[in-house]
Amino acid sequence: MALPKFHTHPESMSVDEGGVARFQCQVNGIPEANITWENDSVVLRASDDRYTLLPMLILQITGAKKSESEQNCLRIYHSMD
Repeated sequence: MALPKFHTHPESMSVDEGGVARFQCQVNGIPEANITWENDSVVLRASDDRYTLLPMLILQITGAKKSESEQNCLRIYHSMD
């Protein structure tokens, strides 16, 4: 078993209001970690059309809002079963 480790961290970016932002990370661990993207401590759901979860742990946000700035984060959960 190996605890999750970031190989690529999501990077801060500047996006015009209404624009598109993409955040990417790479995390390795055994067993594979559970990853969630959050905004202001609320899990982002793919059911919201503004958020798209792409392959390779990419979060795409369309229609970026000023109120979202610096509130997105990535949480990693690792099962110890």
